[in-house]
Amino acid sequence: MGEKLADLEYQPGFGNHFSSEAIAGALPRDQNSPLVCPLGLYAEQISGTSFTSPRKLNQRSMTGGGAEVADWGGGGCGAGH
Repeated sequence: MGEKLADLEYQPGFGNHFSSEAIAGALPRDQNSPLVCPLGLYAEQISGTSFTSPRKLNQRSMTGGGAEVADWGGGGCGAGH
């Protein structure tokens, strides 16, 4: 715990959007569901709220994976949907 408070990187706020990536450049930029994903990955968006919620209250999570994620035909980025 020898870290200074100024060195800690927090994600403050409530209802903000945060992202992380294991490989730099893996996340799509400036788009929610791009047709072509970086690094040949497939994007899937998961809704975290009910369909009857007002649009401004809807929360979502993006998950991604390689070709094996899309092999089951469930859709996603680049699956022809």
